[in-house]
Amino acid sequence: MSEETNNVPDGISPQALKDMMKEAIPEAKYESDKENSPYDGLTKKQMLKLATNTLKDAHKECSDIMFTKVLVLKALGCMIEYHESIARQMAKEGKAKQSVAWAGDMGFLQSAHNLLRHVYLGDEDFICPE
Repeated sequence: MSEETNNVPDGISPQALKDMMKEAIPEAKYESDKENSPYDGLTKKQMLKLATNTLKDAHKECSDIMFTKVLVLKALGCMIEYHESIARQMAKEGKAKQSVAWAGDMGFLQSAHNLLRHVYLGDEDFICPE
């Protein structure tokens, strides 16, 4: 995550964000080389099943709660990077309102990431700050 991702505007009202989202272009437009499905060629049901099975399979390898924390943090990191990428793309295209909306959502994801980092899972938690 770049240092710039920490520069999320804090002066946007919820109503302004709602208004921006009405104008936002769906993220599918910015995905290249994907089939005509919003889920990388999968149906909603297939995507949910894949996510569930992937998590179950991962927990067969390691069922420790710390593993779950790491998985969620990694997933949030991917979402943060994605939102940053779309925000930058919108900015390059001169779509300031949409860019700010994506950056605002990125801020929410960063907050979730930070909150989870601070959830203490015991002595073996190597992520939670002291």
